[in-house]
Amino acid sequence: MASSTREEGRHFHKSGSMKLDPPADIGKAQRIESVLHLKYLLYSGPLSAVMAFIDHWGHSPNLWWPEDRRWCVATDIDLPSSYIGCDARCLEALLRHASLEALPIDYDAPCIWLPTS
Repeated sequence: MASSTREEGRHFHKSGSMKLDPPADIGKAQRIESVLHLKYLLYSGPLSAVMAFIDHWGHSPNLWWPEDRRWCVATDIDLPSSYIGCDARCLEALLRHASLEALPIDYDAPCIWLPTS
């Protein structure tokens, strides 16, 4: 993520089944449908707007990435973890970051949730 730190335009997806009103100063969304026929709202804004979504909706956008698409954060509302697709340099920076709990996974690793109780 260090390779894309400028406040250039960022894109955010939000599941179309959630609240439709965006945080202040985000603007209107474009409605899109994924190849799996999931409905999303597409917003554009600065990286700092991710926190506005968390404050407004109580959680982050489902998908967010920089304009140059060098990385992508995926957070599913039903899963306990977020996933970041990125290059090796970005991965190393995430793994070294003292404030993050980060683990590398293989590209083809299953995305499952095992309840603790």
